[in-house]
Amino acid sequence: MRGLIGNSLPKVAYSGILTANKADEYPIHYRNSAFVAGSYKEILREANTSGELPFELVFETDVESSKHNLSNIYSLCFLITRDDISSLSFLGITKTTVNVGITAIIYEMNELENKRNIVFSIPIVGYSTDLSPKERLSNPEIDKLYLTTSIKTLEYLLEKLARLQIQSLEGEVIEVVPEEIKINKGFSDGLEEGQYVKVYTETGVLTALIKKLGEKESSLEIKSDETEIYKGTIVKARNIRGLSDETYQVTRFENNSKLAGELFDDRLLSESIAQWFSDFLFSEAGKVTLPTEVSGNWQNQTDEMTKAIFVMNEDNFEFEMRKPKYPLELRLTGLATELLNENNVNENYLFKAWLEVFNPTKGTLEEFSETSTFTVVKGAFKFQSDAVFFDLLHKLANKAAKEADL
Repeated sequence: MRGLIGNSLPKVAYSGILTANKADEYPIHYRNSAFVAGSYKEILREANTSGELPFELVFETDVESSKHNLSNIYSLCFLITRDDISSLSFLGITKTTVNVGITAIIYEMNELENKRNIVFSIPIVGYSTDLSPKERLSNPEIDKLYLTTSIKTLEYLLEKLARLQIQSLEGEVIEVVPEEIKINKGFSDGLEEGQYVKVYTETGVLTALIKKLGEKESSLEIKSDETEIYKGTIVKARNIRGLSDETYQVTRFENNSKLAGELFDDRLLSESIAQWFSDFLFSEAGKVTLPTEVSGNWQNQTDEMTKAIFVMNEDNFEFEMRKPKYPLELRLTGLATELLNENNVNENYLFKAWLEVFNPTKGTLEEFSETSTFTVVKGAFKFQSDAVFFDLLHKLANKAAKEADL
């Protein structure tokens, strides 16, 4: 396979920030959306200038409406999946936790059908905690905490993006028969079934879909009757890779713990664990991880494809994605505490959590557990236990993602 074209970096167009659902489900983000957009763009420009990324970002006023040129450009957007807060008061102290979920999505445009096809994604969840003598933080104080957390989460996400590799591949048409065009590249060269490629005809550049994938040859589907394609016509593609060629996606989360239901909001719990697991599945286990279906509006289209509807400035944008080779289902099966010992001031507790990982493709079900001990001030168990369990579940998601036999 060819490496990068020449010595230059591949180009990726930055298309902005979207949310996984409509605006009223992300009130903190949307009241700060202008500042977030400006801050993200400034950070991206600095990373672009310093060469921290494995591609060159292209900033345009409207990259969606611009035609992708001969470089077969990808697009990058950020999807906001979390912007929630929780507050709890005890003995005059209020603990406020803000959660920020961001997924980096790299996609390509199929101009012929005006479709956005997700080719790679990285999910991250960041959170920060503030302790204050106030009964409740004001909106400006919450916004400041959210913005600080959001920027730190983005910077961490860029470190993950820096690990990607984008490769260029060039082949040619070797046979033209009715309703089928064969090219001299296949899966041994890095192509995938359902991938889009560019066909460089005498009259322009067409987008084609790989319908039949062989080891060294493939067949293309081109939805155009007006352009003639001949043997020897050049075909180009770009492949993006992390650390694995197989795709994984958390498609379902279930909470079977009564205690977890009492301590946490259902959405907070499900989205946190699903996104933490997805994050660690990429960063720790080296798996190509697609955006989790636990967040957002997802619709099954065919046996091979699924569709998500994301939102930008109250406008809906459809993204298509091939279904993962390995859909994964997570189930929180229990939380438990045990008082180990106590004195006149403190109580020492054992905290434990259990998480199941089900891989329906392989038919495997594994359960993982994690424990921690923590000392709390007498009378402060409710105030502190949710924070202890929150950190424990974070560690459990990490352990399960690294150790699961997927």
